[in-house]
Amino acid sequence: MTASPGVRAGTGTSVRGRLSGDAAVAGAGLVALAVLVLLAQQPFSRGVPQLVLTMGMFGVFVAAARAAERLAEPACLRFAVLGGAALQVVALRVRPWTTDDHLRYAWDGRVQAAGIDPYRYVPGAPELAGLRDPWLFPDGTTPALNHPSVRTIYPPVAQAWFWLVHVLSGGRGQGLQLQIGAALLAAAVSLAVVVVLRWTGNDPRRVVWWAWCPAVVLEAGGNAHVDVLGVLFVVSALGLVGTRSWWAGGFLLGLAVATKFVPALVAVGVPPRRSLRVATAAAAAVAIVYLPHVAVLGTDVVGFLGGYLAEEQTDRYDLLRFLLPDVLAAPAGVLVLTATALRQWGSAGRREARGQPPQPWSDAAVLVGVSFLVVTPAYPWYALLIVGLVALGAPRIWLVVAAAVYPVYAAAALGDTYYATRVVSYGLAAVILLVTFIRARTRVDVSVR
Repeated sequence: MTASPGVRAGTGTSVRGRLSGDAAVAGAGLVALAVLVLLAQQPFSRGVPQLVLTMGMFGVFVAAARAAERLAEPACLRFAVLGGAALQVVALRVRPWTTDDHLRYAWDGRVQAAGIDPYRYVPGAPELAGLRDPWLFPDGTTPALNHPSVRTIYPPVAQAWFWLVHVLSGGRGQGLQLQIGAALLAAAVSLAVVVVLRWTGNDPRRVVWWAWCPAVVLEAGGNAHVDVLGVLFVVSALGLVGTRSWWAGGFLLGLAVATKFVPALVAVGVPPRRSLRVATAAAAAVAIVYLPHVAVLGTDVVGFLGGYLAEEQTDRYDLLRFLLPDVLAAPAGVLVLTATALRQWGSAGRREARGQPPQPWSDAAVLVGVSFLVVTPAYPWYALLIVGLVALGAPRIWLVVAAAVYPVYAAAALGDTYYATRVVSYGLAAVILLVTFIRARTRVDVSVR
């Protein structure tokens, strides 16, 4: 009879030891992530070394996040949120080093602060000559920002963010002010994820999969991409949808779409019977933010969107092009995406019919992930949406898609064509996902028997 207390004491010691080990792994992983970010920022790391460091970040991240998630909830949340904020601060050390999108952000903010609609003129227009400075116009006339001969592509909510950052910073910082803003948004997403997970009765420790993800560190505090603002709206919107606040969720989803258009894909997670409400609220949000620009400029508010879509169509569907004749790749891609959207939309409807709580993040992650594999984009900041969905509860395996974008983006440094790198990187991600889901389905079938 005296053995029981000893067993309990031994068990308690074992649990404490395991938690101490998890804390050590998580802490070491966090430090390693910070070191890898610092190394990736060095001039000698440009090209292939930077890609190797980035992929190393993902490996360290998975191990560290798994360990952190096993800690007690209060410790994990403090560790995850504060650790994520620390990583963002590390990323602020240098100005955006793998992108120049922040130059257009800064310019659009400056134009709006001068009282000019950002969709009215191209950057080199003589009407804007008084706004030029050596940072954005090194020779006084030629803009340093990309696509200088076209009007801006960014939707109104993104434009409002550019204006706000410019006004609050006085236009100073040459990119730093935008990085700080994006880092603060990434921290806000972490807090929103915790709130949403608690609202919906899920484990808030999943926030670590957002806060420590290398894509979040590199593309928010590191490269200042506005996509993180869209993720903040998506997380908030899906939290409301998950608690059946359809109108409010739809409105915030509309704001996400009016930040970057990609978040429209998450609407597939809304049950069919609630879709009209959500779609109406989302359309209202989009209309409200576009209306002031439309009233002044009419259809010119589309900016470079049409040209961008035409430009991007030249390098798409590479996995399907590898498997099918080129002429069939685009139709096959549309078919796959349509079938996936209908399947996930139906899944959301069946869940509601059974009286189960909505899980829009899981249904949305399937469509977003499949869209990446079908369309094969080259921009890693688009993958922030996937990371946010995983943090809310979608299967963690979808993070392989976020990792797969980085070799594609680095294709030039690899001495490869985008086509070859897309086939290899996205193809490997597709195989990993397929094997994972087949194994999961097999385990379910065996347990049912």
